[in-house]
Amino acid sequence: MGEFSGKVVVVSGGGQGIGLATVAVFAEAGATVVVWDRAGTSPVDVGDVESVQRGAEAVLARHGQVDVLINNAGVNFGDQGAAAISDAVWEAILGANLKGTVNTVRALSPSMVRRRQGRIVNTSSVLARFPVPAFAAYAAAKAGVEALTRAWAQELGPHGITVNAVAPGYIDTPMNAGHPQEMIRAIVARTPAGRRGRPEEVAQVHLFLASERAAFVNGAIVPVDGGLTL
Repeated sequence: MGEFSGKVVVVSGGGQGIGLATVAVFAEAGATVVVWDRAGTSPVDVGDVESVQRGAEAVLARHGQVDVLINNAGVNFGDQGAAAISDAVWEAILGANLKGTVNTVRALSPSMVRRRQGRIVNTSSVLARFPVPAFAAYAAAKAGVEALTRAWAQELGPHGITVNAVAPGYIDTPMNAGHPQEMIRAIVARTPAGRRGRPEEVAQVHLFLASERAAFVNGAIVPVDGGLTL
């Protein structure tokens, strides 16, 4: 029997990178893990309200409950310059990272409120507090995620639900794989740990924040960045 035996965990963006590692650690801990990913066998696009609602209805119909929601889905791409960013890039980045977080919490938090228990863990980024020009839209979306996390922690806390977020630094994921090597070297040089993070290191923080060990942690933004933001 694992720590999460009998628990139902929804992981958005669970098909690769941090999401895939998160699915693995929860499964190892005994949870029933439901993967929401656009490329899955039962695809859910978190940026699409109806897709999320269908996914939520399916999970609740099959399992009767959701104990943990890990909001991990996100995208980061394109020219995000002040004058150059296109409507398509802006909408896609906010749609997946910010609106997607709203959509999933709106769909699944009512069932947690009814049961007076639940854990919600959102995914921010170090860029939310330390933005850089090349990722302005992404930074804005993640800053919004942090604001939502703090507001929901106050709103849902009295109902037995904690809402926290992780803020990864530079993690070795497929989403980051295409960055120029000189950029990667510069970031690693600024990181006291002297390396990129591994997806499973973020996943373990997801696991902790969803556990009973973190029952009194609410509204926290936890950096997982090897000291990059010190």
